[in-house]
Amino acid sequence: PRAHRLAEEDSIEIADLADEVFVTYAGFSRSVVFEVVVDACQRAGFTPTIRHEVGETATLVSFVAAGLGVALVPQSVQHMQITGAVYVPLHGEVPTVELAMAMRSEPPSPHLERVLTCLREALPQIGAGTLS
Repeated sequence: PRAHRLAEEDSIEIADLADEVFVTYAGFSRSVVFEVVVDACQRAGFTPTIRHEVGETATLVSFVAAGLGVALVPQSVQHMQITGAVYVPLHGEVPTVELAMAMRSEPPSPHLERVLTCLREALPQIGAGTLS
């Protein structure tokens, strides 16, 4: 949240969040990001106190903006500007999430081709790999 004690920092380590309440994506194998967040916190020496689990990114950032906790989110989420939420980069050991996509070998439909074009354009902007 904008009023948080770490909101003005240039960057933080995950360990700086040890005493915080977290908002996360839904767990129980519904989100790989949930598992990455819990694992990253445990590697930083603590088990996160998870107060709220949500299914949508906009809800997660809105909960943070409302002061209901902090969250670790993929870098691409910072493009979602919600009043009251700030994004502070991590330094030190930074967790990553690999995304993959599979599709049929037949030529893509015009709709799928548009999605692929958008992904190819977005990948460099979010610091991701390539889409072949």
